[in-house]
Amino acid sequence: MKIGIGIDTGGTYTDAGIYDFDTRRILAAGKSPTTRHELSQGIGGALDTLPIELVRQARVVALSTTLATNACVEDKGGRARLVMIGTDMKTLRWVG
Repeated sequence: MKIGIGIDTGGTYTDAGIYDFDTRRILAAGKSPTTRHELSQGIGGALDTLPIELVRQARVVALSTTLATNACVEDKGGRARLVMIGTDMKTLRWVG
């Protein structure tokens, strides 16, 4: 079973879910209030709602932030940057 965790930090809530790539099913989901002053607290709170035995099996974690996307669209905050983790040079040449 290949397990992944998806996390989205939104304006009000931070959502987390566990996905089974083999069966294409969501196995668990939870949420926690977004903590704008310290995003890691809301992320940790959302992760704490998930079954620990499934969290430990995760091989992939994806983090998105609607909060940051909205700030870009609304022209608030600083300049945006792209961070790519676990990629290869072929992908980097395509982006650049």
